[in-house]
Amino acid sequence: MQARRCIAFCLLIFLGSCTFSAPQFESLITAVTKGEGAKETVGSTNIWSAEIVGAPGSLVSLFRGGPHGFVFLSSDNEAISFDGWVVRSVAGIGLENLVEVVEVAGSRVFKSSGLKDVQVQCGDWRRSKHGEKTIWRQRCSGQMSDNVIEVSQSGDVARITQTIDSTGRVLILQKLSASGE
Repeated sequence: MQARRCIAFCLLIFLGSCTFSAPQFESLITAVTKGEGAKETVGSTNIWSAEIVGAPGSLVSLFRGGPHGFVFLSSDNEAISFDGWVVRSVAGIGLENLVEVVEVAGSRVFKSSGLKDVQVQCGDWRRSKHGEKTIWRQRCSGQMSDNVIEVSQSGDVARITQTIDSTGRVLILQKLSASGE
């Protein structure tokens, strides 16, 4: 409980020093200050499902910010960091340890609990059209599945599928929307 208060305090200090306004940050402040009952305050267009294939899924909210550009957070203290192309870290969502994905000398390195697991070479992202969707696909050496980012006709990212560790576990982030996007 004390750790949760410390995190809430740090977030409030950080977010309070911002000079711009964004609905995502306002939702985060509300969620931190109101606790568990704040789930309803997050707009449905920012809600995503997150699952590691073969593990129970979670609902996460998307916020702009963090060290890599975007952070997905759940009410169960689960977090995913995404830089716009690559999932950079995952905490929770069925994983026992923090998983990090870092770039080292042009290679992608999967780390768990701070230990270097495996290094893979990834190709360039390739774009293709599938109906009204744009699909960005990246192949990495030694991975069973490609990394994929699906973009809707309106230009919004709708689904992210990426291998996140050396065992080949795949994270799927799927945008949920009340408007049927």
